[in-house]
Amino acid sequence: MQPIVFVLGKPGCGKGTTCSYLSHHLPVQHFSAGDLLRQEVQNPRSLNAQIILDDMKAGRIAKPEITVQLLREAMEAHPAAKAYIIDGFPRELEQLEFFKQQLDVERCFMLHLNCSDEECFTRIHGRHSNRVDDNDQTIKNRLQNFADETLKVINLFKHQGRLMEVNANADKLEVCQNAFRVIQSLVGIRK
Repeated sequence: MQPIVFVLGKPGCGKGTTCSYLSHHLPVQHFSAGDLLRQEVQNPRSLNAQIILDDMKAGRIAKPEITVQLLREAMEAHPAAKAYIIDGFPRELEQLEFFKQQLDVERCFMLHLNCSDEECFTRIHGRHSNRVDDNDQTIKNRLQNFADETLKVINLFKHQGRLMEVNANADKLEVCQNAFRVIQSLVGIRK
């Protein structure tokens, strides 16, 4: 299987923006775990839509079996990609373990977009979205989940020597360009 780069950071740190930039400048396929879940909520045939919606409204992490199934289907639909960039996943160790059990993964790395809570709040309040998880209480819950669960995943990758960090407090273009250089060196791909 192609290399996989998980992109994690606090809500509002710029994961989607950075990954979009990467997918336009490198031969990689970008998947947003959050976007896949939001699309599933809109799917009238989905058996998981209400479960996902309830988790989103509460600021909880989605069930690993649901998220991994959506990611698997997305990756299988793009077999020609040189690498997969997955943002917003895995947000807890249980998700990572479930992902490893379900997919034959040889080369996984992590890019951490390191951003302050204050900057994240500012960005979220400025993005004018209609997302159900963009209110102050849900943002606080998501930041707490990040501190309680996601940092464990980031630290695991750091311990394994498979983590790269980018200062996400910087200007948007600078963050994207720094992430571009990191991904190029991490997975050894060129445009």
